[in-house]
Amino acid sequence: MSTEGVPGKVVGRDSEMELVRSALTGVASGRGGVVLVEGEPGVGKSALLRGGLATAADLGCEIGWAAADELSPRFPLRLLLDCLEIESGSADRSRVGIATMLTDHRPGTFVSGGDPMAAVVERALTIVDKMCRDSPVVLVADDLQWADETSLLAWHRLARTVERLPLLLVGAYRPVPYRGELDPLRADAMGGGALIRLGPLAEPAVAEVVAGLTGAPPGPRLRALSAHAAGNPLYLRELVDALAREAAITVDAGQAELVGGWTKQAPATLAAAIAGRLGFLSHNATTALRVATLLGPEFSIDDVATVLQLPVTALGGVFAEAAAAGVVAPGKRLSFRHPLIRHALYEEMPGVVRSALHRHAAQTLAAAGASAERVAAQLLPAGSGIDGWVTGWLVRAAPELADRAPTVAAELLDRATGQVSVGAEHWDELAGALARVLFRLGRDAEAGARRVLAHTGNPALAAEMRWIIGERLLRAGRADDALRVVEGGLGQAGVPVVWRARLEAMSARIHSTSVDDLDKAEATARASLATASACDDRLALGYSLLSLSTTALMRRDQAARLSHLDRALAVLADDMEHLELRLLLLGNRTLALSILDRFGEAERTLADARDLAERRTGYAGLARFHAPAAVLYFWTGRWDDALAELDTAGDLPDNPRVAPIAAGIVSLIACHRDDRATAAARLDAYPGQQTATAFDVANRGFLMAARGVLAERDGQPEDALRAWRQLLEPQYSQMERHTPMSNVVRAAMAVGDTDTAREATELCERDPGLATPGRIAAVEHCRGLLTNDLDLLAKAGRYLRTAGRVVEYARNCEDVALLLAQRGERRAAKSALSPAMEVYARLGAQWDVRRAGARVRPFGIRWGARGPRRRPTYGWAALSPTEVTIARLVAQGMSNSDIATELLLSPRTIQSHVSNMLVKLKAHSRVEIARQVLIHG
Repeated sequence: MSTEGVPGKVVGRDSEMELVRSALTGVASGRGGVVLVEGEPGVGKSALLRGGLATAADLGCEIGWAAADELSPRFPLRLLLDCLEIESGSADRSRVGIATMLTDHRPGTFVSGGDPMAAVVERALTIVDKMCRDSPVVLVADDLQWADETSLLAWHRLARTVERLPLLLVGAYRPVPYRGELDPLRADAMGGGALIRLGPLAEPAVAEVVAGLTGAPPGPRLRALSAHAAGNPLYLRELVDALAREAAITVDAGQAELVGGWTKQAPATLAAAIAGRLGFLSHNATTALRVATLLGPEFSIDDVATVLQLPVTALGGVFAEAAAAGVVAPGKRLSFRHPLIRHALYEEMPGVVRSALHRHAAQTLAAAGASAERVAAQLLPAGSGIDGWVTGWLVRAAPELADRAPTVAAELLDRATGQVSVGAEHWDELAGALARVLFRLGRDAEAGARRVLAHTGNPALAAEMRWIIGERLLRAGRADDALRVVEGGLGQAGVPVVWRARLEAMSARIHSTSVDDLDKAEATARASLATASACDDRLALGYSLLSLSTTALMRRDQAARLSHLDRALAVLADDMEHLELRLLLLGNRTLALSILDRFGEAERTLADARDLAERRTGYAGLARFHAPAAVLYFWTGRWDDALAELDTAGDLPDNPRVAPIAAGIVSLIACHRDDRATAAARLDAYPGQQTATAFDVANRGFLMAARGVLAERDGQPEDALRAWRQLLEPQYSQMERHTPMSNVVRAAMAVGDTDTAREATELCERDPGLATPGRIAAVEHCRGLLTNDLDLLAKAGRYLRTAGRVVEYARNCEDVALLLAQRGERRAAKSALSPAMEVYARLGAQWDVRRAGARVRPFGIRWGARGPRRRPTYGWAALSPTEVTIARLVAQGMSNSDIATELLLSPRTIQSHVSNMLVKLKAHSRVEIARQVLIHG
């Protein structure tokens, strides 16, 4: 709490206030930073922030301030917009422009998954950048535990700019309720700013607070009574104020003490103390304040007057009384002095009265032109009843509300559709809007879309519902059902041109991923491309080109595939409306470049996709990044990164086409690391069933490889060959099978089956597709194994090393070493084996070490008595190479986001690594990680 008359003075918090002042002095001199304050209610977080604001004003900083409340998580950008004072009445044209974007935006389609909030965030961050060019900027956010996710993401993005801008971010939050979204902000503060944790005040500070309130140091009895506050500054102030109202404190001989005859008990709780304060307010003041509680922690007299339907002048005296009583604090907008005061006033009202007042507030605010989310914030707690006015407002406001607060829109639309009869006025509009927003949120929208489809007479709405149903079915692996739904729409009369183009594009996409007739799939895609071009619809164009890229993939023409993907990305350009499609295209581009061994470009594409995804709140398709990233990292020998990617991808098991890739990679790494239990468990979930299409078969390549490696590890060479030999079957001819083909030749030669080895080599040579450098090297590797040609093996190895295919290069070195050993060239064999053993050791591939040693041992070559030791579970030695790198960057004070940018990984992957490091090092903070780095050099 702030001492009266001493701006910036916070009693009992000298060291904490000094940290805040230091950060403010830094930003005033051009050095940005991040400060977070954590503490329970009433311990002085807000007071510390107010003290910082006073200092910031003295230093000439531009200040933005906002506070969140319990409804904030449902309303994207509320905290950010309040902090930057972005509203239609602003004197700044750029702020008015953003407010207009929010008010006037009407989406072309929700089914594309676009996020119109992303453009608003970009404009808002541009305003911050401009503010920093004019003067140092301090942005303060209170009660971050309630903040919406979009504002937190924007705050996190701003934290990444403080090293180059005179920008100080100051926030406060309660540790409970826990919000995982605050973890990146905590990491930002710990990585170079300040994380201040406020506990109870010490006894001397309690006495100082009481002295400041009473005008004299407290005597023994008052000290003893003050102990009831348990060091909580707010409770302490309410306690002393309650005693003052009762005339229970007297000051005598320079000491404040309880009056001699005072025998009443102190308020038992903080809530009771606050209720005592409110009991002194007049009826009119209490009525106005109760209405104000409906409006949030901050409110304007205009809004209260609107709800009460009174002139503003009638409320001036009322709020002057409330301010004098210490209930509200003045400012550009009024605010309750503490959230607990607002809570006490709100809870005093019976539930039925609160609901009725919220419903009345919604209608009066809407009539006054309030934004959709402000009206929705009143309807949410107004109860489940839906009347004619609410229905009509939802029909009009659903597009704006779904853009700005999709979870709120879903809740209100669900209420409405449950109470409006099917076929009644507005039912199909409400139900269609609910299906759109559920689809956008990644929830099950199929049932609702089918109901709309069955009852609507609107051809455009029916086509849109077919799109939603088709997309849901396709994601669930039900391609035939999806195609029937979509083609049913194409057979309907009256479908608008744009929606016909989109349905044709959906049909092309289904054909490209679910039929084996590539000519038919390509013809369908080209026809849809022509239709999309005629109406110039970006969504239909993008999906048509994606379908063409898929047919090129199945024809093993990666260059054509890449060309189609790049053309689609050029069509969409910087279109945020179709963000999900852009991300899908970038994920496919990452895989295409990886197959072409253009790993550097693949990593940059992946980084671009992740940067774009950060602009989208709650993106439901993250599996599309984790899977391509895991494939890239597996091939390039970054296995811990691959596992970290898959570990953070909680949505992978729900994607039947991506899940086999993830399970195969995890199982394959477990095999190499001699973790049979994990490998077998993952494989048991996919018992080798045959899938319907070549596209699905291609996604099971890693599972097939894991079965072959596991059988070899178990000493079953015949079973290993049986697993690998599946690669020679016609259904695998449309995948890039040249990459693992040397494993088939090796397994066949191990059991003396030269016919199979020869067949595999010949297939590798004559399979359709371009003769890329990677494929040429694969043929050389296979033929070298078949004919014991050392020159061919060495030539293939040189390419693999240069390309960066670490795992295959190690196997090639092992093959060369074995051939040299068989020729009696022991020294050369040991030299050839050395790079392989180094790779295996770095990957933690214990089984590969044992296998390679066993293959050359009969020729008198021994590679250590036991080979590399198994990596321990705990301690510094337990860290993987990637984790060691991250630990060093943590020790340099870098945040997770900065580390992610440095290493071209996602922040979530870095967070997964850091969490693993904390467990392995038995550490509790990043500071302890940094200490371990210093100890181990």
